[in-house]
Amino acid sequence: MAVWIKTEEGRCLKVIDEWSPSFYVSAPSEEDLIKLTWYLPRNDIPFEYEFDEKFVRLQDSEPSKVLKVTVPDYASLRSMSRTIWQLGDYGKYRLWNLDIPLSQLYLYEKDLFPLAYVEA
Repeated sequence: MAVWIKTEEGRCLKVIDEWSPSFYVSAPSEEDLIKLTWYLPRNDIPFEYEFDEKFVRLQDSEPSKVLKVTVPDYASLRSMSRTIWQLGDYGKYRLWNLDIPLSQLYLYEKDLFPLAYVEA
């Protein structure tokens, strides 16, 4: 990801950050998520995954177990999401953060916001 940083002196610096996009998958049960991890390595897309806890529905009083899937680039993001949709017969799995532009997703994941002071 290319990030432009403006110094206190007013100079603009381009910083290249090696970053990979990720998205979240929720399922009816934790067992369904575990089964999904068995099938995902069968495709040719390099990826990493980890289990996390997030609030999935507004009415949830406690977080649910979700799967965070990280891929190397935007093309892999689209391809992996299609694969997961297909594995779940287009309804079993809910996919999160796929509708967020990559530049905005980067800021969220790095806990940044436009015009933030950062140390680079």
